[in-house]
Amino acid sequence: MRCLLTGVILALFIPSLSFATNFNNYFIRSENNVDLSKFSKANFIEDGQYQLNVYINSEFLTTERILFNNNEPCLSESLLASLPLSNKGYEVYKKTVSSATNTACYEIDQVSYTKISPNLGKTRIDIAIPQKYIAKEYKYGFVPDRLWDDGISALYLDYDINYFSSQQQGISDWSNDLSTYGTIGLNSGAYRFRANYQMSNNYSGELTSLYGYTPLRKIKSKLTFGNTQYGSDIYDSFRMTGIRLQSDDQMLPSNLRGYSPIVSGTVSTNAVITIRQQGDILRVVNVNAGPYLIDDLSQAHKGTLDVEVKQADGKVLHYQVNGADVLYLTRPQHLRYSVSAGVPRSDTYDYKPAFFSTEAAYGLNNYLSVFSATLLSKNYQSYTLGTGVNFNAFGAASVDVTSAKAKFSDHNTASGMSYGITYNTTLTSLGLGLRVAGYRFSQEQYYEFEEYLGTYKKINFSNPYVPNSNRKDKKHIALTQRFGSTSAYISFTSNKYWGERSKSSRYDINISHPLKINDIDLYLTANVYRSSESYLNPYSSVGDDQGWSLGVSIPIGTSHTVSVQTNSRSNDYSQTLAYSGHDKEEGSNYRIAYDVYEGESNGVSGNYNRDLSAVSTSFGGSYKTNSYRQINGNMSGTALLSEHGLAYSALNTGASRILIDSGVPDVTIYGSNHEKTNVFGLALVNGVTPYQKSHNTIDFKSLPEDIEVLSSIQSMVLTEGAIGYQKITARKGQNFLALFNSEQSIPFGAIVFDEELKQEIGIVGQNSTAYVVGINIDSKISVLWEENHCQLAINESILNSDEVVRSINCIKTSVIKK
Repeated sequence: MRCLLTGVILALFIPSLSFATNFNNYFIRSENNVDLSKFSKANFIEDGQYQLNVYINSEFLTTERILFNNNEPCLSESLLASLPLSNKGYEVYKKTVSSATNTACYEIDQVSYTKISPNLGKTRIDIAIPQKYIAKEYKYGFVPDRLWDDGISALYLDYDINYFSSQQQGISDWSNDLSTYGTIGLNSGAYRFRANYQMSNNYSGELTSLYGYTPLRKIKSKLTFGNTQYGSDIYDSFRMTGIRLQSDDQMLPSNLRGYSPIVSGTVSTNAVITIRQQGDILRVVNVNAGPYLIDDLSQAHKGTLDVEVKQADGKVLHYQVNGADVLYLTRPQHLRYSVSAGVPRSDTYDYKPAFFSTEAAYGLNNYLSVFSATLLSKNYQSYTLGTGVNFNAFGAASVDVTSAKAKFSDHNTASGMSYGITYNTTLTSLGLGLRVAGYRFSQEQYYEFEEYLGTYKKINFSNPYVPNSNRKDKKHIALTQRFGSTSAYISFTSNKYWGERSKSSRYDINISHPLKINDIDLYLTANVYRSSESYLNPYSSVGDDQGWSLGVSIPIGTSHTVSVQTNSRSNDYSQTLAYSGHDKEEGSNYRIAYDVYEGESNGVSGNYNRDLSAVSTSFGGSYKTNSYRQINGNMSGTALLSEHGLAYSALNTGASRILIDSGVPDVTIYGSNHEKTNVFGLALVNGVTPYQKSHNTIDFKSLPEDIEVLSSIQSMVLTEGAIGYQKITARKGQNFLALFNSEQSIPFGAIVFDEELKQEIGIVGQNSTAYVVGINIDSKISVLWEENHCQLAINESILNSDEVVRSINCIKTSVIKK
């Protein structure tokens, strides 16, 4: 008998058995009737519409309401259009339309090797499609635009508050730097409205930009309006008010996108690094003594970035780095373009003429693209022609020629030419990753529009961010290289100017190498840099700043490290012995260090970082005998309000984000960080890359005992700035074995159904018993069989019971609609 019962159970749960089965009820030991009609066919699904997650070749695609008729799914025309099919595949599957019903249904499983497998218990339907019918770009990770999601409407605040204070010996007052910056965002459908703000104790608060944008997926473009930066692959950037329509590189395959700028160097004490672009704060970072590397800036920051490094000993360093440069290569028969119109920002420039600018590039074939650009204003005209060449495995290059004519306030005119070349490649077989290299030469009478606007403004030496003077040439390179297990990063930027203005330059070299000595793991790092601050005071000679560092770190276990490091900045030497570690469970990092300065003085420093549920925090400090003392702190995070409630996150990075709604608290999400659902059942995952599949999972091991999650998080593809929303099925309550009491006999095989979740959660066993999960006073659980149904009457006495089998009355109710 036990073997026969095992056979019945196997027949119930093995989906591969697609043939009809007749059960002999007499082999099941039960005092009640037996209802096995639902299991006579494998995966039998009653007629009706069901909300199911659609998977293509085991990858989540979308969520769709699918009609079932005679146990067969009806795939609609809209669902067929959303499948990542090639043109050939779409033509093949389009022919499978059925006219058996009034609704157009596509029976795509008629095509060889195509299979449809619905699973109502897991609320999913799997579609297996041969790879030859899948779109090529989808196979290589590029997601077609019909699968992009514009997200929900919501209001959010990204904030960052930083405090850095130091006191030098002999000075009683502390030098305090308190600053805050961030973004206020509002999403409404496909439109995103943004207000960037910054405030400091050194200057009053202001909205640095107020703008909006929306993605235009059909033409792979982005429409921006308001106060923004004029971004160009050819011309220098400047602050503008107006409108811009441009191709969005993020919508293109990754090999045709730009790169993010990297900021690196060495400091001899604890320091605060502020990165600006024409006065607007992009990032503020507190760093420890030694080398630093900031490589998570957005690709959107084109042009020159200004970096300020303020050390605890009062020394301040300024330098510039080159922002992202994108080669003007275009896919065959495709057009990339940018159209801008507006005026320079009134809070930046004294002369504000209206301007109009266009850029366009067209791919002639796989190897050659041509491009042109123009920037026109009342007294300024500029024209550009160029070409981009794809050398396949050996990278790509572009060359351009630009002419410009300007009329100045004194009615004099100037006209000249500028010539540029850029190149990038990734030779993985050689370990070479040349991110970008470029050179530009400009004649003496050639002026960029930004330089032209600067001629109307009297130079203010108290403002470190003066417009560029007439530039002669510009060189930049960013190179990553591997030599076996050794990795290196090299960058170089140089600007020379006509006339008396001094040149400015910066180079950085970072090298790292793992080493093993007597079974002890070591990690060697080295950094060398040199920079000129001449851009601060263009017509005065300013001394160079240079430094280097050499360090060895020794891992201790999996979460602690001891390191020894030697630092030098402008011939000031120091040695540091540091101990650092992290606690993965609580999301914290800490570091303590002992410093020796040129053998004459000593110092100590330390810092502690921890990501809480709503905010990321850090604080630290340092002390040097007979020199200075310093403290710093930082708070950052995001708060988001939508129709689903209030959510918050310790992270504030990334334009796109996903709101996970479980309906219950304390569900941990593995995303960009370990986010946990709050009291409203919401978790906010920041830092989602737009136009690429997101990958977030649930940490089932950390779930509280009274919470059960019945579904997984599906991948989403969001447009830029979108706030995706995903509801996952979860219950909070008790789990126990229940005995159902009803006016009618409840048969073996009856379905236990959660009305709120619209999901089957169990099957009645022998003697009207079933194991139920997630039961609380608000649960609405019904039992269904044949044409009968009843609802469980749950009260406090049942929940407080300590019986092994708890008796529950099942009261007859109206029809349950799935």
